[in-house]
Formats: sequence, C-alpha cells, structure tokens
Amino acid sequence: MEFIMRLKKTTKCKACFKENMDRIGRIYLPIPLLEKMNIGSEIVLQLAPDKSHLSQSGYIAKFVKDKETAKKIRFTEGIEEKGEIGCIYINKNILEHIGIEHEIAVRIVPPEEYGGAVVDEG
Repeated sequence: MEFIMRLKKTTKCKACFKENMDRIGRIYLPIPLLEKMNIGSEIVLQLAPDKSHLSQSGYIAKFVKDKETAKKIRFTEGIEEKGEIGCIYINKNILEHIGIEHEIAVRIVPPEEYGGAVVDEG
C-alpha cells in the first residue's frame, strides 16, 4: 500500500511530512537523508508485511509494534535498522486492510523513484 506525503515544515535538523487524510502520522526525516535521497517536497511511503515485498531502492526499514492510541498504532524502527525515522503512526484501519499486526516494512522514496504498484490517491 502506498501513500503520498507532503512537506509540512522543516527545522535545521529535520523535515516533517504529512499525509493528507491522516491515515499515516507525521514522519520526521533528517535533512541529510533528504539530501542524500534527493527528496524535495513529497515522498512516497510504502507499507508491506515484510521487506521482501518492497523494491530495494530508497530507505527501507522494519518496524515493530510499540504503542496503541485510539485511532493509530505506533511502530518503532527495529533495533537492527539504521534508525533514521524512529517511529511511525499508522491508522488501525490501514493495518487491518493489509493484515498487519506486530511488524511492518516501510519504504520511503521520492515520487519519481517509486516502483511497483500504482500510488493510492485515496
């Protein structure tokens, strides 16, 4: 499943990206990562049950379930990952739709680099 996230604001250290329908919580990415990946004002965020379901370009990490809120579940980046994102909040309906409970794979790429399925425009 794929989502387009747009730049909301930046600080000297991080950039905040937001998904329009709030199905995914805000993502905070370090500025050096954006520069390295040539990311501008949009990113494509892909979710899958496992890393093997994602193309191998961009930033890919495994996340594990951490905390539950009323509408979303917080996943934290696995201990074996680079830790560039830290955590991600995902709407419970989205997780139910793709059948994920405890672990999820996340891929972040610039819109021009994503491969595979068509972007879900919601």
